[in-house]
Amino acid sequence: MYWNLTGLLMGITSVLISNAFVISYHTSRKNSSHPYRIQHKEPEYNALQEIKNHLLNPESFAMLIPYLTITWVFELLPSSYYSLTPSLNWCNVAYQLLIVDFYTYISHVLEHKISWLYKKSHKPHHKYINPHLFNAFSGSILDTTCLIIIPLYLTSQTLTRVNTLEYIIFGTIYSSYFMLIHSEYSHPWDKIFRTLGIGTSSDHNVHHILQKYNYGHFFTYWDRLFKTYRNPRQVKQIR
Repeated sequence: MYWNLTGLLMGITSVLISNAFVISYHTSRKNSSHPYRIQHKEPEYNALQEIKNHLLNPESFAMLIPYLTITWVFELLPSSYYSLTPSLNWCNVAYQLLIVDFYTYISHVLEHKISWLYKKSHKPHHKYINPHLFNAFSGSILDTTCLIIIPLYLTSQTLTRVNTLEYIIFGTIYSSYFMLIHSEYSHPWDKIFRTLGIGTSSDHNVHHILQKYNYGHFFTYWDRLFKTYRNPRQVKQIR
């Protein structure tokens, strides 16, 4: 039990620290003289209230932390996930991101294509036509279940040789980048990332504008493969 709790606490702490870093970076970006906003009109919001919502909304950490705790404490993950070996295979981290993005893509498409599911789950998230960083985990409990919880669990059941450290790094990157793709600003690394097929905030902004494109979150590979990708330069509101 001691080792189980150690791994769990390490993971949750890492995610919270990375979220704090992302919020600090976003604040500096917002306060810079050239924030490089994606759309012409910058969304208005109270940052302190949004941070509070980010931490306390039922569909945010109030669901994710219990998910992590239950799956960890009751050992619902493959046995390798509980190995605290210091070895690190970055390929296992990349595989987790690729596979979770595939499951997220499928779930995201289904949420849009099935009308009753869209209305009950994903529609609240799409009230943000011009999203900002803190909209990442705002939607509904069903949406978080379909778009986050299920893909995360399926990924863990697909990859059975991931250790604790690789799982923690994956979760940290996942949570942080999930926020960054909802940012109202472009980032210095976007050009390189887009060349590598990594999704950017501009790519995801296209989804919030047009809805039928750019379902992937972390990569553009699945959208390109299934012909649902739209380059931000082709969208008037961004161009």
